[in-house]
Amino acid sequence: FNHDAENRDNLHYHGQGMTVVYTDMDSTDFRMANPAGLDVGAKGLNQLQQGDKVEILQLQATGAISAAMQEDESRMVQLGAQVVTSSNTIETLGAKRIDANATTSVLKRISINCTEGIEQLLNWCAGFLGINEEQLYKLNTEFITDSMDAQMIQQLFQLVQGGKLPDSVIYETARKEG
Repeated sequence: FNHDAENRDNLHYHGQGMTVVYTDMDSTDFRMANPAGLDVGAKGLNQLQQGDKVEILQLQATGAISAAMQEDESRMVQLGAQVVTSSNTIETLGAKRIDANATTSVLKRISINCTEGIEQLLNWCAGFLGINEEQLYKLNTEFITDSMDAQMIQQLFQLVQGGKLPDSVIYETARKEG
């Protein structure tokens, strides 16, 4: 961790440009002419004397910053993150849904685990405060791939029209599915 933090600190400070002012003004005169300090923005207004100049010194790119960013991306993928990339391959809707559901099932498990942990913490805090009521907490476990497809909607209508389900099921399902 220390090595990584030092490396990032080094990249941060040495990967940026440094503004350098060349002037014959002493610091008091410079502060009086530029009371807000040196403004290096595109619309910056700085008062200098004739012959003074401002430069930005920039180290040559070494690729160290981009290499560190690629290393971060690799670590995130190893920890389970999914990198969004455009794919030129053609997949069936079923294959896409299976892939999305595999990811979603992991998210659901994480959501359920977090819900249980937060609920336990709330109950401990409530007990500490002298509250004896059960504390409830629920994170979202419904993700994009949970929505109904056309075939499922058609089957639901057939069940309602056939008298196997009450009409209220359609309204409740439509509300849940958005």
